[in-house]
Amino acid sequence: QNKAFDKAIGQLSTAAALADKASISHADLAKLHIMWGDALMAMPHDDRQAQEALKHFRYALEIDPGSHAALHALAMFYTEKGDSAQAAFYREKAAGIEKAAGP
Repeated sequence: QNKAFDKAIGQLSTAAALADKASISHADLAKLHIMWGDALMAMPHDDRQAQEALKHFRYALEIDPGSHAALHALAMFYTEKGDSAQAAFYREKAAGIEKAAGP
């Protein structure tokens, strides 16, 4: 199971490096980093992997500050880590973006 996970992370790493060099949209690059963080958090993980996931979620938000998905990922990350204040902060920001987008 860890070999498959390591292989998937390696493929995501390669994809991210290629995406950084390619002319893909900021939104698509942000989605790639969210997927990477989600993959890290989906498997049993240690603190190093959790911090790596956090780095990818934050990078996704840096790339696309209006990304509802990145804000949601950060809210879920902090919920899992037991930081209710940070989780609430990112949930509120995500709700604001969702509200601004309208129906």
